Amino acid sequence: MLSIRLMTRLAKQHPSLHARLVARSGANYSPPGGGYPYACAGVNVAFLLTDSLCLQRSSDPPRKVPPPKDSVRGRRKLGRMMAQDPDAIYEVFAIAFATVDKEWSSTGATYMMFTQVVQSVRGRLLSAL
Repeated sequence: MLSIRLMTRLAKQHPSLHARLVARSGANYSPPGGGYPYACAGVNVAFLLTDSLCLQRSSDPPRKVPPPKDSVRGRRKLGRMMAQDPDAIYEVFAIAFATVDKEWSSTGATYMMFTQVVQSVRGRLLSAL
């Protein structure tokens, strides 16, 4: 559900970015200019955020392994951002998705390289937060 909410808000708040991402979705999945399925990418970017920041529902059992320090710092920074603007998570999602798209374009990635692109963005996201 979170990924649907994030993608819906992206479409409303950033229509030009949304249009660009959806247009790439319709592209051929092989280079040059290869695309990726928009919905799958959106779900994966949402997972990237929740996993990178070790976010979980209050009903989930506690983690058995402590989260990495960069995840804790990122989660604290996101918490401070959300204290000032409760919609900050939507902006972080938009930035993360745009970064995935930029990395995708600049590296000439193929559909099979999607995981590598997301992992590259993960490190930059945590260092930015």
